Parts: sequence; C-alpha cells; structure tokens
Amino acid sequence: MSTPTADARSSAPPAAPFEVTEQQRRFFQTFGFVRFDGLFADDIADITAAFEEVVTASETAADDEVSVMYESDVEQYNTAFEELERVETHDHVHFGKRRVIVPFVLEKHERLAALARDDRFVTAARALVGPEYEVVGSDGNVFHCDTSWHYDFLHAPLDQLFVKFFLYLDPVDADSGALRVIPGSNHWDTPFAATLRGSLADWRSIDDAMGVPGDEIPHWSIDSRPGDLLVSYYRTMHATYGGASGRRLIAVNLHGPGSA
Repeated sequence: MSTPTADARSSAPPAAPFEVTEQQRRFFQTFGFVRFDGLFADDIADITAAFEEVVTASETAADDEVSVMYESDVEQYNTAFEELERVETHDHVHFGKRRVIVPFVLEKHERLAALARDDRFVTAARALVGPEYEVVGSDGNVFHCDTSWHYDFLHAPLDQLFVKFFLYLDPVDADSGALRVIPGSNHWDTPFAATLRGSLADWRSIDDAMGVPGDEIPHWSIDSRPGDLLVSYYRTMHATYGGASGRRLIAVNLHGPGSA
C-alpha cells in the first residue's frame, strides 16, 4: 500500500511546478499523514552530504556543548535543545537505546537552510499547515534504536496545530525502521485517539492492554526512499520497529494558526 503521492516512483524529477492536490490534502487531514514520492530526489545527495558535515562537526563539540540523557524530562529537553550542539538520549520511548540529535540542524549548514526556502517545501507547508505557517525548529537524527508508540508534544501546546516534515536519508520499510502510523489517531479529541494514548503509552504494558506486542499493533508503514518527503501531524500516533543502527533523519517542525 502507499499513500497518495506527488509523483509516481521513478528516477524522473517531480512534475513542475509541484502542487499538493485536493485529494492529498484531504488524505492528510483525514488519516494524519501523507508521503510525496521523490520530491527531493534530485537534491538528496547534496542534502545528505551537508547533513554528514553537520553531524561530524557535532562529534568534536566540547563537553559543555554535548548532553547525554538517560532519564530525560521536558525541562531537560528544553534546555538541551536551546543551548547544546549535540544531544544523545537513551529514552524510555527508544527502549533505552541510543539516539543522536543535532538541534536546529537546518541552521547549521546553508544547504540545509535552503530546504525551508525551497518552493517545494513552501508549497507543501502552505497547503498542509496554512499560508501563515511558521518553521519552529528542526533536528538532525541518527538512530541506533527503535521508537515505541507515542505522539509528539515537546514545545507544542496540545490545543495548537503542529506538523512535522520527515526527510529520511536512508531507505526504510516496515521491516527496517520505517515510520509506522495509526491512521486517524490525529483526531485528538475522539475516543479512539484517547484509547490509543492510554493503551500504548508504555511499551512494557502494551501486551497486557492489547494482547499483542507493540510491533504487532495495527498500523500503516510509510515506507520511504531518500528524496521522499513525509508529513505527519504531531498528534498522529507513530513508532518504528526493526530499524538498522545508524538510520538518518532530518525533521522539520511547523506551527500553523489553526487548532490541533
């Protein structure tokens, strides 16, 4: 299965000018996610090279510019993301395994900063978030872990609209760390979404609550190749399973004028 896409998978670039169709917008609003195939395929080599430069530079940061967190909370995250060059976490949501984060990654290389000004990025943001959207942060990630079921909330009041753009730099599918989502869980105030938040909040108790482990929860896998753009609401329940160590991701956070 695949979500509505901006263009068929091929080596050809997306049609110009890029537009988000009404069907894609409706799919996104209904199910909470959408994928645009190959939207940045022509640029992904340069984007990946810039990402690697930034991550490598972060590895040489001084000790006072790096944080390693094992039992982190919102306050620790806020401080780390605002002040540090590199954050390494071993969070419960990642099963205690290692994740490397470079906060505000777009600001650390001109090639990455250009992403937020790119007509394709702007077109998708205006169509899915609104013409008055605002980019409110970004992060570069190297995953040496999987991710249990959760929704995003950091720096994001629950009554406001927040959306995340995902640009995976490695091919991923259902068995190798692709983003898994539960369609419709973005409708925050429904009994369905409330039940999911309660039942999936702690990966250790999912089997007791649902009778299956976390990796067997019904979901849609958003398989991705380098150059695809994935978009999801913050509140869409999501996870990853089976991922190889070293998976790379650029995530860009957007805030819109509407409500969640």
